[in-house]
Amino acid sequence: MLGIFQIPLEECEEMYRKLGSDVFKQNVIVGTVKMGWSHAFYDSEIWENILKERMGEGRMIESARDPHCPKVSAVSTVVNRGLPLKAYTFRNYRLMPGVRSHYLGDCNHKMWQAIRASSAAPGYFKEFVLGKDLHQGCLPEKHIAGQRASFPPAQSRTALRRLVHFTSFVLCLLLR
Repeated sequence: MLGIFQIPLEECEEMYRKLGSDVFKQNVIVGTVKMGWSHAFYDSEIWENILKERMGEGRMIESARDPHCPKVSAVSTVVNRGLPLKAYTFRNYRLMPGVRSHYLGDCNHKMWQAIRASSAAPGYFKEFVLGKDLHQGCLPEKHIAGQRASFPPAQSRTALRRLVHFTSFVLCLLLR
């Protein structure tokens, strides 16, 4: 909301409180029963409908047309492609020609899909199906550590520092 839509922080806080009361209201008994059926305590459909309503049908890359919009990404974990689990980056920018990312990802997804996939935390919301992939929101720490260590020795230390900083930042966001 801050990055792509450039909504002032005060409005974001107000929206966060309202969305929190709409999404996270749940009877403990109903939530526990849902947890047994779908591995999700909260209603994922309500969350998805709110995202569609607020974010619209715009694609991530379309936000790059605005010269004041920063580069933004959301990260999820693809859990149905075997081990090790794979990070998936939803981004609003294209990679430079000839550059390949160490991570799966694309810029052509709808904004609501990026948020829904990256918020599909086990126990809170159901996994999110996008194409053939099954997304969850949390990156396991072992996976992050594996990605940090996956740079070949020829990579520059600066690139490694950037990756460590980025993944540490993602962990901070997810653990809050």
